[in-house]
Amino acid sequence: MPMSMKSPQLMPTFLWILLFGLCTATLSCCQDVKQRDETISTVTASPPSPEPTDRPRWLSLPADLSGQEIVYLSNRTGLAEIWLLDLATGSERQLTTTDCSGALVGGYVPEWYQPGVDRFAWSPDGQKIAYLAMCTSVGHLAQLNIVNLGTGDVISITNKVSTYSYPSWNPSGNHLIFEWDKVTTCRMYVADLGEEDSIKIKQITNDSWDGCFHCPKWSPDGKYVAYQGPYIGVAWRTYVSIVDLEGNHMSYKPEYQDEYQSRDASWIAEPGCDGIAWSHNGRHLAIACARGYVPGGLEIAEVEEQTATMHSGLVTYDRESFGLDFYSPVFSPDDETLYFVSTWPDTKYGWPLGTIYSIQVHDLLLDNSSPDVQVISPESQLAGFPALSPDGKWLLYAVKTGEAIQVWLQAVDGTYRQCLIGDGFVNTRPAWRPSSR
Repeated sequence: MPMSMKSPQLMPTFLWILLFGLCTATLSCCQDVKQRDETISTVTASPPSPEPTDRPRWLSLPADLSGQEIVYLSNRTGLAEIWLLDLATGSERQLTTTDCSGALVGGYVPEWYQPGVDRFAWSPDGQKIAYLAMCTSVGHLAQLNIVNLGTGDVISITNKVSTYSYPSWNPSGNHLIFEWDKVTTCRMYVADLGEEDSIKIKQITNDSWDGCFHCPKWSPDGKYVAYQGPYIGVAWRTYVSIVDLEGNHMSYKPEYQDEYQSRDASWIAEPGCDGIAWSHNGRHLAIACARGYVPGGLEIAEVEEQTATMHSGLVTYDRESFGLDFYSPVFSPDDETLYFVSTWPDTKYGWPLGTIYSIQVHDLLLDNSSPDVQVISPESQLAGFPALSPDGKWLLYAVKTGEAIQVWLQAVDGTYRQCLIGDGFVNTRPAWRPSSR
């Protein structure tokens, strides 16, 4: 490594030891990742231990991050588990312990699959986390649990939740909506967590509805649920729909009817479970789709009382830099900016990684043919799972490096970037702890 300093034979041994120690402590084993304006020098690290180890020295982060905590998934113990990280001190705590003994094996195993916790959702007060644990890629069933960060207690909801589900809290944090897989049907259910000694579960989809209903997401005002699945009477098509808690659909626009469909084709969509996102004020619903019945794209629906209007948005052929799949829409706290991931043109299907972009919400609402799309993550990095801090100034995201995945921290304006977690393991889905705790 070239350095503008004295030659090794002229420098005292203790200074070389001190210099090497400072480098290894501050780089936190993050290697070969380009900054926007410079390249971080690499440090050769020993092979990672199968057990988590304390960092020799925590990073010196900007002062306004003091008091912030994040969680993320890591497979450093052999299974993917949720870890809590204090950004001020660097101290970590494992929040979940998954038992995968006796799990079914065999069958097709996706390259991205990690046994253990697969996805999770913070309660609004930041005191609990609902999460799905999956020990096998065989079948489509997972365990839905809730962990209390204050007591460490784990509440088991059901072991028959669909792997297509994504637990979603209502605004008060006393109800949880999820998808329950019952052999031939996949219905939406709500768990009432209001009483400490019991959990009441209620089905909110009618038994007469055909097909399965995936990825329910509660609106911020608690009035509506958005989901992906067939519309009533049109079971062979997959739509994004919005219903109230009695199962009543909104009026969808623009209107379109023929002998085969009763809704506009723009509502035909097949987003993943992290491809549906409500704005904080509940007025907009962002929908990021991978390739499926229609090309991948990013759309936005404007939601008013009992009416939802779909706007054209972005599709894969709008820009050469976009790949075939879109993932992970995230609204800024003021709901003016939407962040999202578009895969690289040659990315394998199913990988939710690519480049992180931003776009102004009003450009999508105006059906702007030339929207202002900004590149957020370095285009040389395979990045994904963006998460905005409560104040909207900071962005967490995952970066794939070889077989490992790192967690990075970046200022939204691009003035600061730093690898937070780069220990050679798979570390994904970073999320900020809600500030209302």
